[in-house]
Amino acid sequence: MEKGYEARKEGQQPDFNLDDFEKLGRWGMQFAEHWPDLQQLELALEMYDIKEDQLDSVIKCAKIWTFPLGEGRWLEWDGRKESIVRWRGAPRYDYDDALGLEWVNDRVPTRETRKDNTPLIRWRPEDNDDLEEGCGQEFVMKSLVFTRRCGPADSIVV
Repeated sequence: MEKGYEARKEGQQPDFNLDDFEKLGRWGMQFAEHWPDLQQLELALEMYDIKEDQLDSVIKCAKIWTFPLGEGRWLEWDGRKESIVRWRGAPRYDYDDALGLEWVNDRVPTRETRKDNTPLIRWRPEDNDDLEEGCGQEFVMKSLVFTRRCGPADSIVV
């Protein structure tokens, strides 16, 4: 992703050594096939709150992505600041352990670790204990809006 970001910053198409068939399968190409008349796309990306720095890296890269729609049309980030939602889930997720993510369940960040003052939403607490500050895993979701543009087809593809 970082390699692609550097190439796109320079106005180049990143070379991921994909053959023609693999290039057609990139997820950013699917909009032209399935939704060629799409006017706007809200891309929502979510991560554990304690790994927000990794999410910020993806957001940085996503801001220069474009999605071709064909016939000189594409979607690109509209320049608005990303929207941010923080939510708290259950205190523990069994699938985390099954995936080898035990560390997630052992570390619940405190309010002071957040980068901003975004309100925290509680998502379907299982009982009243989950309502207390500090209980439950916290997640952050950041969204970017991509808007349809028209003009010369100089698009860079995700």
